Amino acid sequence: MGSGKKHLAAILSRLPGETAGKVLAYISGKNQALGQELERMMFGFAEVLMLSDKEMQRLHADIDPKDLVLALKGLDEAERDRLLRGLSAKRKTVLLEEAEQMGGVKRKAVEAAQNRIAEAARKLIESGEISPGEVWIE
Repeated sequence: MGSGKKHLAAILSRLPGETAGKVLAYISGKNQALGQELERMMFGFAEVLMLSDKEMQRLHADIDPKDLVLALKGLDEAERDRLLRGLSAKRKTVLLEEAEQMGGVKRKAVEAAQNRIAEAARKLIESGEISPGEVWIE
């Protein structure tokens, strides 16, 4: 993957969803393979929550537990459950308690942790260690 594609995917990832979708649709209309490649590269935190239990378990091995605790902040119960899939009940309890004890944190810190988790997932996808299926941006 060229660095130009990575930069474009990073820019698209920062756009509002509807705008990114329109740009991707335009690119795909001109070059379908490029559009699909950009979609894979745009894998973000929302898509992380859609990983299977097995894929999530693999991802947990590569992320800093501090990022996991920070990423829990601001998520609803269902999202927390999806993020913690593949972990033992005891480990889930410990992480949730750590997040609770942490108190308030800046949204920017939470988003940075979520972005680092998404980046770890993208690396696993690029290396072929996980294959999340059809969870890409439409």
